[in-house]
Amino acid sequence: FGGASGGTPLSDLWSMQWEGEVAVWTEVEVAGPGPRYGFFDAVDEVHGRWFLFGGGQPGVPGNPVNPSSETWVLDMRADPLRVDSTPATTGPYFSTIWSYAAVPIRPSSV
Repeated sequence: FGGASGGTPLSDLWSMQWEGEVAVWTEVEVAGPGPRYGFFDAVDEVHGRWFLFGGGQPGVPGNPVNPSSETWVLDMRADPLRVDSTPATTGPYFSTIWSYAAVPIRPSSV
């Protein structure tokens, strides 16, 4: 998902499947976050979810990075795929100088 090409943030999402020893890429159509780069993400393999936090968005006057503090969750088991978001005010403010760790947690009934 995302990234930048020629300085322009992207919002495309791709899926990769192995066919023998060849990687086959398919673009995934799903409504989700706008174009961004430099975000943090993690996968919850137990529940089939992909989490995306923050990232730089297309610049605005006076703010070329235009950081986002949104959190998005892609439900990879839903058919069709579903994306949910949380308001930007419910978590930490996005910074380009920080780190995170994805720590597996035990399954829950959620």
